[in-house]
Amino acid sequence: MGRYLEGQRRWHQAEQAYRRALALRPTHVEAHNRLALVLAEQGQLLPAIEALRQALALEPQAADLLNNLGYLQLRASACRRASMAG
Repeated sequence: MGRYLEGQRRWHQAEQAYRRALALRPTHVEAHNRLALVLAEQGQLLPAIEALRQALALEPQAADLLNNLGYLQLRASACRRASMAG
């Protein structure tokens, strides 16, 4: 359901779907990953980073998770620099 909602760009509803999935199965790595991505789409970078850290706690060597985490950390850093400059 979450992936369908993502495809429709219904970010908040997709977020809720992933949160429901994680309530049922907290060890679902891909649900943590997808939750992070929809949070990032909503501009919630710090919660997105936390969701990825939870996924990485379950699969520490997953290259896609490490890549996503690095990208979100870069975006968060750019946002911090922009807010400090302006």
